[in-house]
Amino acid sequence: MRPSRILGWRFAPHAVLAVALAARLVWALSRPEPFTFPDSGRYHGVARNIVAGRGMVLGRAYRYLIPSGDDVETYFAHSDPGYSVFLAGLYTVGLDSLRAVRVVQALLDTATVLLIMLLGWRLFGRRAGVAAGAVAALEPLLVFFSGMVLTETLFTFLLTGSLVALVASRGPEGDGAGQRESERRSAARRMLAAAAWGALAGVGSLVKSAFFMFLPMVAAADVVLARAPERRSRLKAQALAIAVWAAVLAPWTIRNAVLLGEFVPTTTRNGIALYGSLAPDATGGWDPCCDSWPAEDMAPLGEVGRDRLLRRRALGSAARNPLRTVGLAIIKEARLWSPVPLARAYRKATYWLVGIAAFLLLIGAAVAGVVVMRSEWLRWWPALAPAAYLTILMLVFAGSVRYRVPAHAALAVLAGALYARVLAKCASRKRAFEGEAGDKVKVRQVK
Repeated sequence: MRPSRILGWRFAPHAVLAVALAARLVWALSRPEPFTFPDSGRYHGVARNIVAGRGMVLGRAYRYLIPSGDDVETYFAHSDPGYSVFLAGLYTVGLDSLRAVRVVQALLDTATVLLIMLLGWRLFGRRAGVAAGAVAALEPLLVFFSGMVLTETLFTFLLTGSLVALVASRGPEGDGAGQRESERRSAARRMLAAAAWGALAGVGSLVKSAFFMFLPMVAAADVVLARAPERRSRLKAQALAIAVWAAVLAPWTIRNAVLLGEFVPTTTRNGIALYGSLAPDATGGWDPCCDSWPAEDMAPLGEVGRDRLLRRRALGSAARNPLRTVGLAIIKEARLWSPVPLARAYRKATYWLVGIAAFLLLIGAAVAGVVVMRSEWLRWWPALAPAAYLTILMLVFAGSVRYRVPAHAALAVLAGALYARVLAKCASRKRAFEGEAGDKVKVRQVK
């Protein structure tokens, strides 16, 4: 069967999902039990405290936050709550082994592949959606992090779902041209989709607070970029999305205000993230063990005070060394969009070859798709929004290949659209060539 026909095959989406699930299950079941990343222990610790009834707290201080020997501090808002609540839910129903968590995440990431196909289908058509799902099904980083006890898999699912809802809230081209009843139903569906966009983005902000400003920025862009006749309806939809987003975040913010006596809409980890990114000995990556942590100054302070002190020191360091800050920003971007893994454990030739090949097939194709489809950008720009947001964010915060994983889902949509167009064009040329050859044969027979 020709590649172009495979994309149109009735059971192509089912085949893509089957391949995606198989790849993720094989990876999940082959992983060793110990945690690979230090952050996994933090999420696991908070989840255990939730299950034990101690609340959503981290029961120990990091060694670089306070002097050695004082390791009994309880942190109320130091960790994003969403992923720990997800783990606590699994632990509560008996799925309390790492293997069980990884299997659940394999299923969740397969659902993300389905959402990628839906997003591609809505933006570019069925064949492009299937091609996007095929790209994501075997994308190495998506598969890899589905086996890690980290936020990436859950957050990528929520982010992709929110983009599907955002695109649905915009409605099809020419929406509203039918009868009044049809118009009312279409408007109601769009507002429902806008509410889903706000809800999913709100939950996503609780899973990964780095995306706290993603919805407000994208919502503003959606209104500004809308055509004049659509701007009013877009404004209503995005206002509803922001209201739902704020309502989802409200319980966590109120809880922090009660326990900490301060307005903390996300976490008290932002100061740590800033200091690790802008400190005098920052390298552009995330290194919490650098020598300049002001542990003695932080010792008498509480959780919020330590966060503020680190934030103040970080911004002061950046202001005193503007050229170095610019140089760090360049390094951070290079780390974020590196085609090869940067962690020491993954610097083998095999990982580098796979990384380069996957980078070209996904990122390279997505960039080419942007160039080829640039005249249609008002339709597909939401697929580029996560990558653009991360690129802006990493000008300040430490860069890592890991941090761009959530953007891969949407980039797969752009890559899939390019592959679908290339295959369709090749099939069209082949038919034209076969038609010309057939005409020549007929002429010869007549002669």
